Amino acid sequence: MPDIFLSYSRTDQATARLFAEGFERKGFSVWWDATLNPGKAYDEVTERALNDKWIR
Repeated sequence: MPDIFLSYSRTDQATARLFAEGFERKGFSVWWDATLNPGKAYDEVTERALNDKWIR
């Protein structure tokens, strides 16, 4: 499970990528929509990721 859930506006995607890469260089795992597999529904995958990590 990821350590960090990164939420951002599409217009800030380049900046979000910099943050994700920086966190990963420091040893954190990052979940953000760049990790979505093709054909998956964003809202379903995001909700599942949040529930798996923070709701137990």
